[in-house]
Amino acid sequence: MSSEGLKKTLEAIPVLKTRAGPRDGDEWVTRLKEEYTSLIKYVEHNKANDSHWFQLESNANGTRWFGKCWHIHENKKYEFDVCFDIPVAYPVAIPEIMIPELDGKTAKMYRGGKICLTDHFKPLWTRNVPKFGIAHAMALGLGPWLAVEIAGYLNLLANSVDNFSHGVSLGASFSISVRSGLVATSCLLIHEVPHEVTDFIILLRSGFSRWGAIKAQVSKFRNFKPRFSN
Repeated sequence: MSSEGLKKTLEAIPVLKTRAGPRDGDEWVTRLKEEYTSLIKYVEHNKANDSHWFQLESNANGTRWFGKCWHIHENKKYEFDVCFDIPVAYPVAIPEIMIPELDGKTAKMYRGGKICLTDHFKPLWTRNVPKFGIAHAMALGLGPWLAVEIAGYLNLLANSVDNFSHGVSLGASFSISVRSGLVATSCLLIHEVPHEVTDFIILLRSGFSRWGAIKAQVSKFRNFKPRFSN
């Protein structure tokens, strides 16, 4: 998101006033009303700009939130379950947003599917207590995280399918003749070298360390298994 787009988004989200957490009785009820108002305004802003990307609801006392978030990549919609609990120390403490389906599949994620927001978001949140709420956590936390991290995950997913098809094609080529198989292998090697370099760069830009990107690249080749006929 550009700085101008971010500014417009922040202007569309009302800031909160009540400094209260789940154990603060009536003050928490007041805080919840502010949270809902802020979320509604943010969703309305997204829909008006054709950028709606999540749905949330909560339990009766507002301590558990759950719903869906989605990301559009190359005109395809990828949807994930999202959930989080409101910490006792809220709003000083940030909710730990979780996408369980992506547990262990992206670099910046803790065990259980908790996304890593500390590097870029925690200082911003700390400076804006109690003004920031759930809508801000979605807009400034999960939204940017999805835009960056999901690219690496989807790249690995697509390449796993791609490598499986390569294995099938090699198996079919060798079933015709050894010469056909060797020609197909040569063509695939010429194709794969620049392809893998590009994928490696994508993973690095998605937050993977160099060693993590190498391991991810190697793991996807488990699907690359030629099938030879007898």
